[in-house]
Amino acid sequence: MKVKSLLLILAMACSFAASAYVPLVREGVKWVYFYYYDLGPDYDKEFKCEYSLEVNGDSVINGVTYKKVYSQWLKVSKDEDAPNYGSDKPELRALVRENDKVVYIHLVTEEDIWYYEELMDRYGCIAMVAGPAPDEWVLYDFNDINRTFSNLPTQDLYGFDDCLNNPEFTYSETIQLQGESAKKYVGSDFPAKYIIEGLGYVNMYDGDWLYTVADLFQPCLTGWPQWSYELSYLADADGNVLFKGPAYTRMCDNNNDGKVDGNDLNRLINFVLNGDNPWESYPYRYDANGDAAVDGADINEVINFILNN
Repeated sequence: MKVKSLLLILAMACSFAASAYVPLVREGVKWVYFYYYDLGPDYDKEFKCEYSLEVNGDSVINGVTYKKVYSQWLKVSKDEDAPNYGSDKPELRALVRENDKVVYIHLVTEEDIWYYEELMDRYGCIAMVAGPAPDEWVLYDFNDINRTFSNLPTQDLYGFDDCLNNPEFTYSETIQLQGESAKKYVGSDFPAKYIIEGLGYVNMYDGDWLYTVADLFQPCLTGWPQWSYELSYLADADGNVLFKGPAYTRMCDNNNDGKVDGNDLNRLINFVLNGDNPWESYPYRYDANGDAAVDGADINEVINFILNN
C-alpha cells in the first residue's frame, strides 16, 4: 500500500513538473534590446543604444483585459541624428494577453501597425500586406510553436513571409527561467534565431544582413546592414536579470571579444584622455551608455558592468 502511495505521489510530482510553465505576459517583466544604427558614408556617424519593452498595467477593450507594454529609450542621445534623440519617456507600444499558453497582441499606435502599409520603414524594412489590421492576432503559441506568427495576412514581404509563414521551429532544449523549466525552439533554417517560453523571440546578429532586426513583437525581419537590434537581457520587476541575450555585453565591449573586462576599460580611458580611436572616425564603440558622447559617464558604466557581472 505504501509503495502504491509513493508511486502515486511521484507520478503527481512528475506531472506537475512537466506542466510547469513560465508565462510570457507577466507584470513588471522587461526586455532590453541593443540597438545599432549607422547613418552611412554620407554622414559618417554610427550609434549604439538600448531600448526596453516593459509590461506595466492593464487595459480593457471590448470586455477583454490586456496588459500594457511600453517602449522606452534607456538613454537620451546628445546627437540629433541618433534614433534615441529627444524624449526618454515610456510610450504605449502594444496590448497583449495570454490564455492557455497562447499570446495575443492588440496594436494601439499608428507607429506599430508594422504589418500594414509600409512595414518598419524607419528600420529600413519595407513590406506591404493586404487588408485591414485585425483587432488582435496570435503572436506566440506555445502549444504549437509553428503556429507562432503564422496567421498574419502577409504578401510581398522581403525575406519575411518565408520566415513567418514557414517558421519550422523545432524543440532544442529546456533551460531554466525564473526557477522554472522553459522550452527553447530553434529555427531550422537559421540556428541563431530561437523562441523560448516566457521570453519570446530572440535572434543573434551574424555580421550579415540575415535577421538583423528582431524583438519581442518584430520577429526575424531582414534589415539593411546599417540597422540591427537584438536582445540584451530580460529582467523582472525588481531589476534582476533573468536571461542574458546575445547582446548582453555589446554596449560595454568596445574591442568586440564577447566579454567586458579591464582591456575594454583601459581602451576607453585612453580614448577619453587622448581621443585616440584607430578604427572609426566616430567613437561609437566607446559609447557605453548610449548617449552619443564618450566621457567619464561611460567609464563609470563599464566599471559598474565589470563589478556587477
